[in-house]
Amino acid sequence: PSLGFTQNPLVNIGSVLNRGFEIAVTAVPVNTRNLSWDVRVGANTLHNEVTDMGGIPAFGTDNRVEEGMQVGAWVSHKILSIDEATGVVTVDTIPSFAGNVLPTFEGNVSSNITLFRNFRIYGSFDTKRGHKVHNLTDFFRETQLVRSDNRLDTLKLSRLERLRRYGNPTVGQPAFVTVKPGVTKTVNDVREAYLQDGDFIRFREFSVTYTLPSGMARAFRAQAAAVTLGGQNLGLWTDYEGFDPEVVSVATTGINNRRDFFTEPPVRRWTVRLNFTF
Repeated sequence: PSLGFTQNPLVNIGSVLNRGFEIAVTAVPVNTRNLSWDVRVGANTLHNEVTDMGGIPAFGTDNRVEEGMQVGAWVSHKILSIDEATGVVTVDTIPSFAGNVLPTFEGNVSSNITLFRNFRIYGSFDTKRGHKVHNLTDFFRETQLVRSDNRLDTLKLSRLERLRRYGNPTVGQPAFVTVKPGVTKTVNDVREAYLQDGDFIRFREFSVTYTLPSGMARAFRAQAAAVTLGGQNLGLWTDYEGFDPEVVSVATTGINNRRDFFTEPPVRRWTVRLNFTF
């Protein structure tokens, strides 16, 4: 209160559980005078759960903070049934858990191969799994602007998928009906189709380094010198429908930064580096 803020102070009122396992293994299958090969494999799991809300009710619309769920977990009105013949899409009356915002598993593999002690090849792959990304780009283009091939081209999506994404709105009527008679929902409430799996495997890095002969290093008055050609973000394998599931749209907050709204994905980068040791 001495700072002048007498209402709504920020205090710790609840509890969050974080639990997981982490393991890393390094092996050197080959180690000879002219050939050395090492491999490193790492993995970790995460169980994140709100265990106590301090007596306040759950809050959040699509990112929700609620006991028993991951912090900021995705929620949506779940689709219960789709009748292709009548075009009726029935959804739950209240929103429920629709996916994690934080990956529950991460893994990586990296390796070095050294030839003749002065030529080194390095590569690494990594993966994140068990979470979903809100593809707000497609949602906005398909349901708000209606400027997407998915929406305009009636042959691009099956009837089942079109009903799943857009429901079956009539003129002046919402798109979805609920199990509670007389209650309807719109595409803003039913975003299950746009909360998409964010699982991916990425070819994260590759580099080739050549250690220059000592005579060349001395020409630069250095004890040693090496030149490296390297690349980052060279390959991506994912079922995510956007450009890249590894996006951070809101860097200042952790509970809703898995939202892809025309977000620039990680760029592919090539570099050439010359190192000197003096």
